[in-house]
Amino acid sequence: MSETDQLLQRLLASVGPEGRVWREDDAYVSFWPTLEVYSQGDTPAEARENLSEAARLFVESCRELGTLEAVLRSRSAFRYFDPE
Repeated sequence: MSETDQLLQRLLASVGPEGRVWREDDAYVSFWPTLEVYSQGDTPAEARENLSEAARLFVESCRELGTLEAVLRSRSAFRYFDPE
């Protein structure tokens, strides 16, 4: 399991599956408040699956850019970050 996936697992274990899904026109929109990440899908299940992938890519991108710590602090999610 990659470091990004491990971090997302810790986030999910700590805050639970907090993704929110709602219907908007012809699609379902999903939102992860802690990370401030959105996605969408044709069904609620697809929207949640896409949200998980979007969150993984977001965390991975932040880690690659060296901004993960600052981003998590700005979103009050730093308590889930373990630099070790």
